[in-house]
Amino acid sequence: MARTAVFCPGVDQEMREAIEKMVTAKWVLQKDVHDGKGSTKSLKQVDKETTLFIMSHGNPIFPVFQTRLGKWTGPEMAKLLEKNSLRKNHREIVLLVCNAGSSLSDEANFQRRSPMIKELQMLERKDKVQFEDKLVLWNKEKKDLKQFDSNVKGSLETRILPLAAQLVAELKSLKFLNIRVTCYRTPVSQNFLPIKGDETFRITLDTKGFEGKNFKERESDPAIVEKYKVIWQ
Repeated sequence: MARTAVFCPGVDQEMREAIEKMVTAKWVLQKDVHDGKGSTKSLKQVDKETTLFIMSHGNPIFPVFQTRLGKWTGPEMAKLLEKNSLRKNHREIVLLVCNAGSSLSDEANFQRRSPMIKELQMLERKDKVQFEDKLVLWNKEKKDLKQFDSNVKGSLETRILPLAAQLVAELKSLKFLNIRVTCYRTPVSQNFLPIKGDETFRITLDTKGFEGKNFKERESDPAIVEKYKVIWQ
């Protein structure tokens, strides 16, 4: 298998557990796990031919990288990679980030990708008490994101352009001229444990809502993965 490394901008417990699964599956070595602090393991150690996985959550409302420790726009992630000494001639980055290849400005995509909206719609019909509780959480999330949005310049552009496109544009401006970023237009599963007898690294997508009635909730079929893959360079 080709050399791989993992970078997470904010390693919370959930991200730590997901990364540990990758290490257990031997898809990445522990010494090639990097966080975003800039003071522990420098990305300068990562060879330019290594595939660097960036791991975080996406967001159904706003194109950002996020963990429980913070949110980062595409340009902020690019600057973080530079701060952590990623080589300027680095080539391959793969985003293990939900919907990083999609524009969140499309209302139909937004509705389809947001499980909380669907849950609210169901609860409004069936359980008014739970509906009100969930609505409080939903409005808090929207308020937090609205405040985050107000601090980002060019908010129209940052809503329309996919997260991966924003990342690549900023990396190019920082003179990462050889960079290529692979991402996906669907949610990405963090289940990295290997299939028994098969040590091949598999990107697994959550294609629910994308493949119609016959979807598989967790899909690692190479043809399906390829269908939703997007490459920016």
